[in-house]
Amino acid sequence: VPGFQYEQDDTVRQRDTDLRERDRIVLRLDTDRDYATCFCLTVDDRGWANDAVDEFAFWNPTWHIASTATERYWQIEAAIPLSELGANPLPQNTVWNMGIQRIVPRVGIAAWHSSKQVESRPTSFGLLTFGAN
Repeated sequence: VPGFQYEQDDTVRQRDTDLRERDRIVLRLDTDRDYATCFCLTVDDRGWANDAVDEFAFWNPTWHIASTATERYWQIEAAIPLSELGANPLPQNTVWNMGIQRIVPRVGIAAWHSSKQVESRPTSFGLLTFGAN
């Protein structure tokens, strides 16, 4: 993002850090498609994470994040066991509601689903369909 400086941060990562002032990716998963609640996984440009069910940080899953940053860009790779999402095993043709956003403070929000609000709800998500194993 023009005007942002991305630097590798070797500080020990803290769990459930306030990331509101950071360039970040937010993944929301409504695995039971109740359109009311969702798992929320957030990772910022340093690879720091915040995880919650809706906006409640009591949920602390085991997941793994690798991150890289240069002056011009950042990237992450993340993995979470399906069991942490209550979906193990995952039946064939399972469909979840999913929302994904990139939020850059004071710049804007890019979203795959229809909501461009920071706090989006499952009713605005798209569908993620899993095929045969």
